[in-house]
Amino acid sequence: MWKRSRTKISEANLIYLNQLLDTKGERLITWQQLKNYQNQSSRKKKAEWFKVIELKVLERPENREIKSQFKTGRHNTQAIRIKWKQILEDRRKREWIVYDAQINRQLGKIVKKKKRKILVEHWQMRSKEDELSTEISRCDGCTREGGQAEDGCQQWIRTNKNINVIPNTLIKKNNNKISTEIDQITERIETEKLKNREWRLKEPEIIEELEIEIVKWQKLEKNVCQEIINTLRRNVARSKNKYIIYTDSAVNVKTKRKTLLKNMGIEWVQTNEIQEWSEEELALSLKGWPFLTIAELVAI
Repeated sequence: MWKRSRTKISEANLIYLNQLLDTKGERLITWQQLKNYQNQSSRKKKAEWFKVIELKVLERPENREIKSQFKTGRHNTQAIRIKWKQILEDRRKREWIVYDAQINRQLGKIVKKKKRKILVEHWQMRSKEDELSTEISRCDGCTREGGQAEDGCQQWIRTNKNINVIPNTLIKKNNNKISTEIDQITERIETEKLKNREWRLKEPEIIEELEIEIVKWQKLEKNVCQEIINTLRRNVARSKNKYIIYTDSAVNVKTKRKTLLKNMGIEWVQTNEIQEWSEEELALSLKGWPFLTIAELVAI
């Protein structure tokens, strides 16, 4: 299946399973939603590789909930995001937009356009988590500025960078529904990121050489990380231009409690350029990986 499908999966810029999950990392998006996010027609039949993923990942197909081992347990930063559009200069077009401050994003439909401002009809949103969609309805009247109109709640706003146009592929005509979750529309994930950036500084951290920081960034076990760093420092101290490394590629694959595990040994012997003697001998071990790729899932 992977051999037959990998070209099309790659063309869709898909690598990790998390890209096919919602922003909470709890539900698998539908085939139609995937095509909509890519601004493509969803009328073609579902791809076979996507059906395989559904069979292996879904716990409850009726609400798209996935099995516990595939859930992210936090905000899914790899979720596919909406590709926002810009307001067209054509005054005949009546786009759906998201506007207002980042912490209070609102949904509206353009009623009239002028050069530097637009008349917007305010709409209410309600999450439908079981369908991974957002139900919308015309606002009958609220306390927002701009005054009331006979047929709804309207206001003039200036055109600015805070206005995003929702792609037509996500809007279901005559269905009062947007085919994406409400967190995508309001960009609440971005708000969470902003909060994280405001965390207080707990303690200073020493920044070391680039090579050492790269090793630390791999988030290996503490003793493994330290052994690699010690080896690196000894190599730097020798001030030699070239080393020859002999290693193996032994990998042990096993399943434990319905979870696939990979244990890969790391062993190497390092010699000088003319291979006179061994300068370093190291034996370590690593377990598992941070993300499950689509290739691994389909190939299992």
